[in-house]
Amino acid sequence: MKKYGLILVLAIALAVASFGVASAAPELQGGTVHYVAYGDTLYSIAAYYGVPVEAIMGYNGLVNPNMIYVGQPLRIPGGGGYGYGPGPGPAAGCGNYYIVSPGDTLSGIAYRYGVAIPELMARNNMYNQDMVYVGQQLCVPGGGPRPVQPVGYGPGPAGGYYHTVVRGESLSGICDRYRVPYGDVMRANQLANADIIVPGQRLFIPGYHPAPVEEVIIPPPGPAPTYREPVRLPEPPVLPPLAPPLAPKYDGGSSDSAPPAPNYEPQAAKPLLPEANHPIEVVVNGGAVWTGQAYPNFPDPNGDTVLIVSTTESDKPTVWLRSGDYEVKGNLGKVPEYGVDKYRFAFRYIPAGDYDVWFEDPDGTPSEKVQVKVEAGQRVEVEMRLGVGFSGPTYASPDGWVLGNWKNPSKPHQNIGGWSNILVRTPASGLNVNIESEGGGYKATCFTGTKGPGACDFAGLNAGIYFIWIDGTQLTLKTYMDGAAYAEFEFYRQPHKSSEDVVGPVSYD
Repeated sequence: MKKYGLILVLAIALAVASFGVASAAPELQGGTVHYVAYGDTLYSIAAYYGVPVEAIMGYNGLVNPNMIYVGQPLRIPGGGGYGYGPGPGPAAGCGNYYIVSPGDTLSGIAYRYGVAIPELMARNNMYNQDMVYVGQQLCVPGGGPRPVQPVGYGPGPAGGYYHTVVRGESLSGICDRYRVPYGDVMRANQLANADIIVPGQRLFIPGYHPAPVEEVIIPPPGPAPTYREPVRLPEPPVLPPLAPPLAPKYDGGSSDSAPPAPNYEPQAAKPLLPEANHPIEVVVNGGAVWTGQAYPNFPDPNGDTVLIVSTTESDKPTVWLRSGDYEVKGNLGKVPEYGVDKYRFAFRYIPAGDYDVWFEDPDGTPSEKVQVKVEAGQRVEVEMRLGVGFSGPTYASPDGWVLGNWKNPSKPHQNIGGWSNILVRTPASGLNVNIESEGGGYKATCFTGTKGPGACDFAGLNAGIYFIWIDGTQLTLKTYMDGAAYAEFEFYRQPHKSSEDVVGPVSYD
C-alpha cells in the first residue's frame, strides 16, 4: 500500500507541476510552443492565439482535434508560412468577467447578464454555444448581472420573449419547441417543480428572439352593398336513399382486392439485436486497441499501386496486408513529419483490389482489421492509432434498450487529474438518468431535456469506473473515465437504426 500511495502522490505532484508550468514559451524558429494545461482544448488554444484549429493540427501532425493531453507541447504557427501570430485571449481588454460554475449554460449566463447569445459568443471567440466548461473565464459585455425577474403575469425583462401556457402543454415540450435548455427556463421563472404549470401562465424564454413580423396594413372598408331581397329557390325533390356499394372481399392477392396501406410491410420490423431474458451490462472501459482509418485514393506520382500504413504511437507492431490468398507483412520505419516522429511502411507494386490491414503487436495489444480498396496507379494511406475497445453482450436488454453510439471514452489510467464530463443522449426528454461510481461513493441524477432534446450531462467527475442507467430500463453501462476526458453515450430503443449502422460490441479476430 505504501508503494501505491507513493505512486499516487508522485502522479498528483507531476499533474500540479504540469499545470503550473507556463503554457507558452518562445521557439527558436520564431513561432511559439504552447504546453497544454488542464482544461485546455484545441479550440480554446486556437482562439487564444488567433490561429485556426486546422493550422495547429497541420503544424503538429494531429489527426483528431480532441486527442491532446496535459503537458503536450503544441507548436503555434506564426511567421513561418502560415501568416498567423499570437492574438488576444477571449477576455482581453474586458472589464467584466464571469467564471463558469457547474450547471451553467451559455444561454443561462446570457440571460443573467442581459446579453444576446451571439454577442457573448463573438466576444469570447466561441464557435459552439454548448462548449463551456467549469472554471472557464468568460468576458461579459456591459455591466453586472441584472436582478432576478419575479414570477407572475406582469411585464418581464426588456426585450425578452414570453410564452403563454395552453391546456395540454408541458415544460419539456415548450423547451423543445424553442430549443432552450430545460434548466434555463426553470431558473428564469423560479420554478420549483417542472410539473406544475397552468394554462394562462406566462413563461419567460431566455435567449429566444422571434423573427420580426412585417406590418400588414388593412385598407378601410368600402361602402356597404345595396340590400336586395333574397330569391327563394324551389325545394329539391326527396329521393329514396341508395344502398352503399359492397367493398370487394380481400383475398390477399387478387387484382380486385383492396390495395395495401401506404408503407405497408408484410411483417413487423425486426430488432437489430436479439433481446436477453435478464438485465444486461454493456462495458466501455478502456482497453487499448489498434484502430485505423483509410484516406481516399490519390494518383501515385510514379503511376505505381501503393498502400502506406503509418502511426505515431509505436514502431514495434508488424504490419500485415491480406487479400484472399495474397498475404504480405512489413516492419515500420521512423519518418519525422511536421516535427512529430511518424512510423511508416509502404507496400509498393501490389495488385489493385480490396485488402485487410492490421497490426501484430508484440505487446499483445489487439488490432482491428481495416478494410481498404486500392485502385490501379493510386496511393492509399491507412492511419493506425491506439483506440478504445468496446466489450459487452451482443444482445439487447429484455425491454429492448441498447447502447447505440459512443464517442471519446477514456483509456484506463491515462491523463489522471482534474475531472471528466459525460453527455447522455436518449430518445426523449423527461427521463431520469442515474450515475454511480464503483463502490457507491458518488451518486447523481440528471433529467433529459436540460442539455437539448433528450439529453443531459454529468460534470466534474473524478477518475474512476462509473455505472449509468435510465430509470425503468434493464440496461446498465459501465465505463471508465480518466478524470480529464469528455465522453458522449447514446441509448436507443429497438427497433432503431444507429447513425453508425453498428450496434453492439466490436469483434477483433
